[in-house]
Amino acid sequence: MTKFALLFAVLMSTALVAQTTTPLAEILVVGPLGLSTGQTARLSVLAPGLAAPYATGARCPASIAILDSDGNALKAESVVVNPNQTLWVDVTDVEAGASSRVQLSGKISIPSSGAGGGFCTLVPTLEVFDTATGKTTAIVGNAFTTGGTARSAPTNIR
Repeated sequence: MTKFALLFAVLMSTALVAQTTTPLAEILVVGPLGLSTGQTARLSVLAPGLAAPYATGARCPASIAILDSDGNALKAESVVVNPNQTLWVDVTDVEAGASSRVQLSGKISIPSSGAGGGFCTLVPTLEVFDTATGKTTAIVGNAFTTGGTARSAPTNIR
């Protein structure tokens, strides 16, 4: 009976530790999307919410990156997004090495907000537009966490 009680205590303490452990960052992935000559890819993040004094006005730190088809960062930025603010990173066809066409995706890493866990909310989009005219060719507004759960609006391709 003592072995059973010891085993039960070990299993329960493991379960409690597993419940209180919070991940260091939430990873969102958006895309892929094709980029060709004369185009630019833009990964944008919006922090929805009310600014102070109507809300706490919390700022949201994140790392945003545009990746090539092998998962290498073509361009990355560390940002702090204020409520109702949009920040972005751009990659041109030249920076992506697009002599004809390349596939790109976006990656957003949001650190944990601290001891209570949880993450701030960012709404990402990955857009491709004509570099000369600025006209949007395609936009993806659906992100997935590394666990595969949809996090924002459905995919929208024009």
